[in-house]
Amino acid sequence: MATRRFRAYLTVSLDGYIADTEGSAEALAPFADSDSGYKAFFDAVDTVVMGGRTLERMRPRKPWPYTGKRAVVLTRDEPEPLPKAGFEAFAGDVDELATQLAAEKGKDIWIAGGARVVEQFLAAGRLHQLELLLVPRLLGGGTSLFAANGPLRPLRLEANHSFASGVVKLTYVPLPN
Repeated sequence: MATRRFRAYLTVSLDGYIADTEGSAEALAPFADSDSGYKAFFDAVDTVVMGGRTLERMRPRKPWPYTGKRAVVLTRDEPEPLPKAGFEAFAGDVDELATQLAAEKGKDIWIAGGARVVEQFLAAGRLHQLELLLVPRLLGGGTSLFAANGPLRPLRLEANHSFASGVVKLTYVPLPN
């Protein structure tokens, strides 16, 4: 039986931000449509893990971008009512969640964000792959992909590809400390 992998797939500005100072990723959205392999990635996952703030930013999107996927929302408090069936709230440690999800049958798991959720999975040693779409835009501030004093973790470049749009897709595999 194939092991389920935990994969992060994020669009990031050249200066390292996944959202602007208002928490919006709209400035990066025009580049997300690059033929970057997103469809193949999306088809390879059946579960999406996100934080409460990411859920709140995604709620107004029509249609819902994760249709057909199970969504697990990490929360510290009692969450706002979840938008629809297929959503679950989880308030425990990410290592506990990762153990639970890895034991289930299914496809890969998308660690969709936000940045702190990705960082938690990376720090716990549970992230198998980090796929970044580096876009040719400077935001000058906002939500940084990684905190200034986040965990130190070596990464190995597994693949890279540049597109005519100026987007560069970088795929990294976290290595043991």
